[in-house]
Amino acid sequence: MTKKSISRLLQASLMCCLAVLFTACDDIFASEDNPIPAYLSMSDKPVTLKVGDTYRRKAISVTTAVVEYTSSKTDVATVDNEGLVTAKAEGTTTITATATGYSTGGKKIFLTDSKSYVVTVKPATLPAATITTDPVATAGDILAGSATALVTAGEADGGTMMYQVTETNTQPTTTDGFNATVPTAATLAAGTYYIWYYAKADAQHADSEIAATAIKVTVKAIYLKWDNTMKELVATLMPDTYTTVENASGNVNWAAGTYVVEGNVTINGNITLKGNVELIIKDGAKLTANLINGGQSYSLSIYGQANKTGQLVVNCQNGDAIKYITTLEVHGCQVKSTTSSGNCGGFYGIDTFNVYGGSIDAEYTYTGSNYGYGIHLASNGSMNIYGGDVKAVGKGNSKGITGGTNSNVTVHGGKLWAECAGGKAFNQVTLTKDAGYTSGKIETCDDGTSWTEYTAATTPTTKYVRVGY
Repeated sequence: MTKKSISRLLQASLMCCLAVLFTACDDIFASEDNPIPAYLSMSDKPVTLKVGDTYRRKAISVTTAVVEYTSSKTDVATVDNEGLVTAKAEGTTTITATATGYSTGGKKIFLTDSKSYVVTVKPATLPAATITTDPVATAGDILAGSATALVTAGEADGGTMMYQVTETNTQPTTTDGFNATVPTAATLAAGTYYIWYYAKADAQHADSEIAATAIKVTVKAIYLKWDNTMKELVATLMPDTYTTVENASGNVNWAAGTYVVEGNVTINGNITLKGNVELIIKDGAKLTANLINGGQSYSLSIYGQANKTGQLVVNCQNGDAIKYITTLEVHGCQVKSTTSSGNCGGFYGIDTFNVYGGSIDAEYTYTGSNYGYGIHLASNGSMNIYGGDVKAVGKGNSKGITGGTNSNVTVHGGKLWAECAGGKAFNQVTLTKDAGYTSGKIETCDDGTSWTEYTAATTPTTKYVRVGY
């Protein structure tokens, strides 16, 4: 037997002897007038339990002192008269053993004393929620800005599927930022994304781990194009091949095909169409040019992207800004066409002008002449507005929108504003509002402020006309 073991044995023997001694002598040496110590001892070392666990820690007294146990928070844990603690709910409580001063014989002959320790209760270990069906990448093309889900919905037992999209293949360290909604491409630009997921537990389970491997998806670039069946601009996959528009110091010719503006591009000259052209201006990009000429032979379709922030700015110094286009279409892009050349306009000689969304700002800005128009339609020309905002401003004794024989403007949706403070809003143009466009009304005035609704079948002759405001 070691020296240390012998010492512990002697200490225990001594305590037993003292207990016998004090027990025998309590009534001899102690009285209510002369109480003696209860010699209470108990470890104050904290303990941690889980809900449902039990734990016993008894106080020791070498006398016949009565000891009682209490819990400061019985909703967290309870304790019985034998010091047995039962964990009830998550939290912290203090367990106290108190020598009451009474002996087991019912005499108050001891000094009161108490010893305490802290009990921390943690939630019981719950079974983890399990993912029974993993989400997978959506089949087919996923277009930027579309409502297409990035992945199929997963399924979980004991919880709810949660998702998070990141631009890097780095697993999240916490569940912050996860959402129960299956993510879509509605707010995403073209690029590669990673979808992480886990099962968020119900009351009877614990959360699952975040998936170790993300689902990789590619969101493809789109442009907006009018769908005549759906009557709205829809996301359309970017073509595989196209010509990127670059800066130019002089005139350029565009052959038939698709052209894309990806940044801020300036052409210090004229653009002449040599074929039918589709022009896509990406969000945040801008093309500035002096003039666009279709040569009375070719069409020009201008497209924007999801946020409709692409810009085409044509400011002509020597004539009409955009002219002689057989069919001009605007699909969700911002077009500003102005001229600072006398007796000209923002648009001239357009056979068919369709606006599906975005904005048109056509103005005569020349200060050296008192005559100029916003938009000129060719003889038998037509303008159809399905969405977006169109503004046409003339100057002097001219018109906001004018045309040749049998020209017409029909508003199916969106907004139209035409003005010419020195002349008339319309000339040689028939204005019609589609009967289906019930929320839009025609209003007129001559001062730009005192608007009244116009219900006559004829085209207004006032200086200001607006539709859909």
